[in-house]
This record gives sequence, structure tokens and C-alpha cells, in this order.
Amino acid sequence: PLVTGVQTCALPILRLRLSRAQAMIKNDPLTPIKVAAYECGFSSATHFAMAFKKNFNLSPSVYAAREALRKAGE
Repeated sequence: PLVTGVQTCALPILRLRLSRAQAMIKNDPLTPIKVAAYECGFSSATHFAMAFKKNFNLSPSVYAAREALRKAGE
């Protein structure tokens, strides 16, 4: 499972929220992680960061930093 303890029926919703947050951060890497978390339906930035890392294999802050560097190079 994506996150331990999450029911199977909740996984598609979790993945959708994570994908939305990923797109939000990719679009604007300066978006605060807490803002992305809360706007995508997470009530805890800590839970969001753990789920993001588990799903994408890197933390949201590292992802944002990479996207910022990528955008700076465009």
C-alpha cells in the first residue's frame, strides 16, 4: 500500500490528491509545502510529506527545489 493503514478504497483519492499537489508544486515551485498540502485536502503537512515521499521517492521540498532549478534553466 501507498501509506500503511490506508484503506484500499481511499488509495485512489490519496493518489489524486498527491498528483494534484505534485502539479501545483511543478507549476509554481515556490508554493509553500503547507499550502499545497492543505489545498489538496491534507489536514497535516507532515502526513502529506510522508505520503508524497512514499509515492514519488523524494520529499516535496526536494521536488520543489528540483523544479525551481529546472525552471531557472529554461
